[in-house]
Amino acid sequence: MSDVYAKLRGLSGWDYDLSGTVWLRARCQCEYCDTDLTADFGTYMWGREYDHILPKELYRNVCNERGSWLVRSASRFRNLALSCCFCNRLKGDQDFAEGMIGRDVVDITDEQRQAVIEIIRSRLRIRSLEARSRAQADYQAIRKLVQEYGFHAT
Repeated sequence: MSDVYAKLRGLSGWDYDLSGTVWLRARCQCEYCDTDLTADFGTYMWGREYDHILPKELYRNVCNERGSWLVRSASRFRNLALSCCFCNRLKGDQDFAEGMIGRDVVDITDEQRQAVIEIIRSRLRIRSLEARSRAQADYQAIRKLVQEYGFHAT
C-alpha cells in the first residue's frame, strides 16, 4: 500500500494527503452507489466529487479551522465521501444523520461514518430509481422531438 501512496504523490493536481486517501479508502468507487469512477476518462474528470457526509452548513464544528492540524485533518477526512455527481446531486445538503449525531460534534467515528453512509445508500437507491425513470422519460421525449423535427447535433 505504501508504494501506491508514493505513486499518488507524483500525480499533478492531487492533494495527496486528502484526495489520495479518500480515493483509496473508497477503492475508486462512489461510496453511495459503487460506480467505478475510473471506468473512463470522462467519468474520472467530470463525474466525481467529494461529498460532505455531514452537511458542513449544519455541522460547522466538523469542518471548522479550530483545533490542531491533525484533529482537523482526521475530522475532515472522515466527513468526506468519494461520490459520483449523480449521487451527490440526489443527496444534496440533506442531513441523513439527524438524531444520530449531535450538531455540535467536532468529529465522527468510523462506525458513525459507516452507519450514516448506509442510511444514505439506502435512501439514494430509492431516489435514484425515481430520478432515472423521470430522466428516461425526458430522454425519450427529446429523442422523439429530434426525430420529428430533424434536429441534429453538429
